[in-house]
Amino acid sequence: ARAVAADPAVLLLDEPTSAADREVRAAVAEAVNSLAAERGVAVCVATHQIEDAYRWSDRIVTLQGGALSPVVPENCFRVLLPGGSGVQRVAVGPVAFDVMSDRSGPAVLLVPPEEIVLSEAPLHSSARNTVPGRIVRVSEQGDAVRVTIDAGVELVALVTRASYEALGLGLGRQVVASFKSVAVRVV
Repeated sequence: ARAVAADPAVLLLDEPTSAADREVRAAVAEAVNSLAAERGVAVCVATHQIEDAYRWSDRIVTLQGGALSPVVPENCFRVLLPGGSGVQRVAVGPVAFDVMSDRSGPAVLLVPPEEIVLSEAPLHSSARNTVPGRIVRVSEQGDAVRVTIDAGVELVALVTRASYEALGLGLGRQVVASFKSVAVRVV
């Protein structure tokens, strides 16, 4: 509130919702985005949470070793692997994913956007991970479309424009995101 009271041209926020729960983070992001749109304020947010980065921004830059990096991570989730070998069921926020790993303990799961298949209903397939969600963001990239789904956690899928149009996808549309457990990278 103090920063906004000064009517700045640029608002710099450093981990603005680091101690907040999911609902409060969403409410704060909505309020700041509304403020930015109403007053024409540019907002720069520093965060380590990729979900927050996508919630807050229309442009993301990544720093690595103090320099700009051309790689922007998507579908990265910090998890605690239960242990064992083969397929493990791993909690990712309010959902769970099946992943192939023989590790246990803290890890990061990476799901490449091009590995996620979108459909109108669950598919009968070898994909062990199937989560319903709602499309909350769409951005075009040439002949591809980057689709962000809120499935309890945000998932980003990359599909062709032809597939996007054939399925009649759009903001607010309910979809099912599916991906194989072997497509999940565990680091």
